[in-house]
Amino acid sequence: MVGSPDTWSAEMRVAFGIIHSSDVAAALWVHSKMMYMCWNDQYARTIVRAKHPQMYGRNGCDVFGEVPGLDIMVGDVFRTKKSFTVKAFACVLDRNDSPGFREEAFFDFTLGPLLNAQGECWAVLNFAVDVTQQNLLFVSLPRRVP
Repeated sequence: MVGSPDTWSAEMRVAFGIIHSSDVAAALWVHSKMMYMCWNDQYARTIVRAKHPQMYGRNGCDVFGEVPGLDIMVGDVFRTKKSFTVKAFACVLDRNDSPGFREEAFFDFTLGPLLNAQGECWAVLNFAVDVTQQNLLFVSLPRRVP
């Protein structure tokens, strides 16, 4: 768990303030080994949905266990200290109120490193936009074949 706010570093308090003041879905992956997650209300409403609040502060790999490779992507940002952006990332998420009900979803997202004064990556900042409806609409449009 991420612990009590009175035990947080100054960096954690600032980062937490950034995600909670954002109008865009935002989350933090904290600690390169444990990858604890915390997120804002928009992230809770659009991405984790039924997993909130019981998964808040848990390991991100547990939160998104149904998304293969996500731990590798986040781990690469911790390791390389380089951010990257993904457009229309396709995945199947268990984010509904019905246990075991999974839905296809698409996200545009960015994972960016947060560095401390020593240059170490202590967290990964994640901004995400649910683009599922746009992608499903695009896929359903008729196409001309030459």
